Amino acid sequence: MQAGSKPGRLEIPVRFVLTSYEIPEGIEGMIVYEGGLRYSPEDRGLYLAGLKPQRLVFGNSSLEEYVSPGAKRGIAKVIASELAARPIKRMPTSFQATQVKDFHLEKGMLSITFQ
Repeated sequence: MQAGSKPGRLEIPVRFVLTSYEIPEGIEGMIVYEGGLRYSPEDRGLYLAGLKPQRLVFGNSSLEEYVSPGAKRGIAKVIASELAARPIKRMPTSFQATQVKDFHLEKGMLSITFQ
């Protein structure tokens, strides 16, 4: 994870392996999202939010031709949906906040201000 292109945004790289009928051995890839954070007071979970794909690259360019444009779009949507649905951190029951007010990443440390 690193700072995004704008304040209040993070860049999140995700590695994956895509297997299909045409590529049964699988093809490794990486997608980079830009997004933010949201806090859910109901379950005290901190989540990635507003994930937008920025770059999609495959490790083996000779196999990439077997990945359709629709599959490339689908990969981005499925991974973003899964990432946004899973909390990256659960706060203790004593934690009292309603939302993320601000955050920034500096020297590998993520600082979050809650409201």
